[in-house]
Parts: sequence; structure tokens; C-alpha cells
Amino acid sequence: MKASFSRDRWEEAWTADLDVIRNLRSNGDDPSAPREIDVSFRGSCNALKRLAAACSNFGFKVQSLDNDEEGEPWLFLARVQTSDDEAMRELTETYLQIEDSFDVECDGWGCMASNHNGPISNENPA
Repeated sequence: MKASFSRDRWEEAWTADLDVIRNLRSNGDDPSAPREIDVSFRGSCNALKRLAAACSNFGFKVQSLDNDEEGEPWLFLARVQTSDDEAMRELTETYLQIEDSFDVECDGWGCMASNHNGPISNENPA
């Protein structure tokens, strides 16, 4: 799929994503450890339903499609991947392509800081 998003949109998204990546790493994240990453989208109910139906084409599964506190539709997709720079650049490019293809807006992504034993916690320290 050819990218149709602007260079400015890429820079805006990647700058925000780098902040999240730095926060993960400061919490002991091992970028080579696979983990589930969720990405949320906002848009019309019809657009989000179309995206939900096609999300496997982008390597995602539907986590939930619900309404937020204001009654607006909100779609969460998830996939398992690493958090290394290359994988995260690909994730950013993918959600920007999804925005353009489905007329939706990415509302962000998230995951737990992880190592090869799973999410980092008191029982699984970094």
C-alpha cells in the first residue's frame, strides 16, 4: 500500500511515538521482546466497522468496538510485535495508512513495558 499521508503528519506522529518509546525504555522495556500493542481509532461508526472488518489485512485483531463516555465510537485493535525502532516505525506508518484509507483518526497506541518473560512487574523485574 502506498503511503498518502503528509511528511508533516508523519513527523507529528513519529515525534509523539518516540516519547512513548522513550518512556517504555526508561521503565526497563526490552525492545526485542514481543508483546501485544493496542492502537485505538476514532471516527464514524460505519468507518470504524469497515476498519474492524479489514483489520487483519494490517496484522491486527479487534480488541473492542465500544462507545466512550460521551457516546462516541472508539475502536481498539491489537497485534503482537516488538517495540524496536524498526517495528515501531512500521506501526506508525501502518496506522497513518489506516487513517487515510478508512477516514478515521488514530487516538494513540500503548503496551506494557516488557521483557522476554512478559510485562515488567514486581514479579518480573526489568
